Amino acid sequence: MRLISRLLMLLVVLVLAAEGYGRYVLKMKPGLPENRVAEAVSKFAEFDPQLGMRYRLNIDQLIDSPEADFSILYKTNEIGLRDRPMGTHLRKELKFLVFGDEFAEGWGMDIDQTFVVRAQAAVNEKTGLQPPVRFVITGKSGYGAAQNYLAAGPLIDSLAPKAIVMMYSSLMPHQDALFLKDANMEGELATGLRPDAPQTVRLPHAEDYPAAPPAWLAGFAQQSVAATLLGRWLSLRFTLPDLKPGDPLTDRLAGIRAPAETLAAVHAPSLRHVKAFADLAASKSIPFLLIHAPLPTQVTSNAWEKGRQVFRAPDGLMPAEDEAVVGAFCMEAKIQCLSLHGPLRDAAAKLESTRLYHPSELAFTVDGARVTADWFATEMLRLMDAQGWRD
Repeated sequence: MRLISRLLMLLVVLVLAAEGYGRYVLKMKPGLPENRVAEAVSKFAEFDPQLGMRYRLNIDQLIDSPEADFSILYKTNEIGLRDRPMGTHLRKELKFLVFGDEFAEGWGMDIDQTFVVRAQAAVNEKTGLQPPVRFVITGKSGYGAAQNYLAAGPLIDSLAPKAIVMMYSSLMPHQDALFLKDANMEGELATGLRPDAPQTVRLPHAEDYPAAPPAWLAGFAQQSVAATLLGRWLSLRFTLPDLKPGDPLTDRLAGIRAPAETLAAVHAPSLRHVKAFADLAASKSIPFLLIHAPLPTQVTSNAWEKGRQVFRAPDGLMPAEDEAVVGAFCMEAKIQCLSLHGPLRDAAAKLESTRLYHPSELAFTVDGARVTADWFATEMLRLMDAQGWRD
């Protein structure tokens, strides 16, 4: 009995110490974040028998980041894109299609704040062209290169673009690994999901957040900082239990932290579909540009600090060997490619305290979108000049 009493006393002391440390040192407030992202995303993302996931038409959905990174109204248009309405003037504008994943789509901000829309406004102000330029956001959160390639054909046929931009990020090897294991293949290229694949949608962003703690603990956490600390620790402890760093099937960051000797192989399935996409554009005489976007941890040492905890990523600046892998691919495939790594690192160094990425979300902040938009607008003007579209 005496031993039990001592253990109970020790437990009480530890709880009180944790409570005091959390409240007065860490300045924490009790309560765990409420994560309703999957519920919100399920209102506009649905299963597609070929692509695995598509967006419903004409949806307006409020999305709140669990860690208060953002609160946005997520809108889809009449052709199922995360973009503004296409309208009746569909074929009058000079359309550039911007494919990619959450970075191209503008996850984490309202549509008019995205770098694509900002860049479009800058280009139209600079050129004054009539009809104007329209940058169409054709990428989707959670899409890999294979899904972008498969979605491209119908969009090219219906929208008749002047140019295609593919914004490639090193999140894609993970998404492609998940998609391709359930896909029909012709040679090394996907043709769509197999009929026997799971007929349920894999919601984008579902794996980006800590697991939910037990309900009883979440209830205690509303009153106790100590319970809040315990809840956060348990959530992280039981998030992504099968994660193997560098393994594309289990690691969302495999595209940047696979061992150097296997990194090219990790990217190879994605880049094969990029090459097929570029060939498709060439067959229709449409200029194709690949832009390689870095992940937050490759831009600054303090970026995405809460997100790193979920994926057990190290502190500090993470390596960017993927930049060389993609660069070598572009040279071999004779594809015009640009890298955003250097411009974003330079901008982060100059801005110092300004955040380009959210602390929890794999997404640009408004400042990150502004920097990217300025760079993107300049590059699109160069492309237009090279094609003689401003003459």
